[in-house]
Amino acid sequence: ASRSSRVAFPCHTYMLFTLMFFTESQEKFGKSLGNGTSKPKATKSAKNRSNTSGNPTDAEEMATSRALCAQTMLLASTSMSKYQSRLWLRSVPDESLLHLPCRIAYQMLESSTGVIAKKAACGKEALGMIANVVDSSGNGLLNTVVAALVDLLHTYDHMAPLVAELCCMVQEKPTNVLATELLREIGRLDTDGYSATDAGGKASGIRNVAPFISELAAVRPKLVLTNFSLLVPHLSAEPYVLRSAIINSIGHILVRDDVKLAEEKKEEQEEG
Repeated sequence: ASRSSRVAFPCHTYMLFTLMFFTESQEKFGKSLGNGTSKPKATKSAKNRSNTSGNPTDAEEMATSRALCAQTMLLASTSMSKYQSRLWLRSVPDESLLHLPCRIAYQMLESSTGVIAKKAACGKEALGMIANVVDSSGNGLLNTVVAALVDLLHTYDHMAPLVAELCCMVQEKPTNVLATELLREIGRLDTDGYSATDAGGKASGIRNVAPFISELAAVRPKLVLTNFSLLVPHLSAEPYVLRSAIINSIGHILVRDDVKLAEEKKEEQEEG
């Protein structure tokens, strides 16, 4: 790529990030006031006016804008992942630019509290951005992404299935580095001073993190089994929710093994 292209791409990416940052902040602030971009209940006369005019509402325009911005940022992260030799001199990536899609993706995932909210917040595109960054980055940026994801898991109770889904989107050969590092961080969780009656703080964080173990085991049982030694110390820890999640993961592993054995036996019978 020419020098002008190498300069233009970061400029446009930063502009897009700034636009998305303010859009997501506005949406989050609107939700905190109870008037996000979700469609408000309209009166009968308002519905009639909207049906006859055919003009999009502010909420529809905002949703369209968020979707287009998310798709463009996903494309930018894909380009940075695939064409490093063309975008950066001597193929050495600018990590601050490379991490930019992740920074906005974290905000998008905060709003992905359910199926409908995930679609509205473009949660799938957000996961794709992070997956592209993980696949194209070195250990330094990977550690930053892992730390951010662990923080999101601690803070939000809807993040466990989303992070498990993300672990299925990254490269898994020769190994799934992201999932392994996340399990390593969970294995290091400090459970001292945990109290089941505590509504917030450490107890709340552990309750939010624990489901990720069973969610990951449901989709990648072999991966959890390979790294199970990282979780074993928590079987003697105080938090019941953490011990329960580890036991559930063992169940997922055993069920998958039974299914695999049944399939192999069926194939042997058919060949015989």
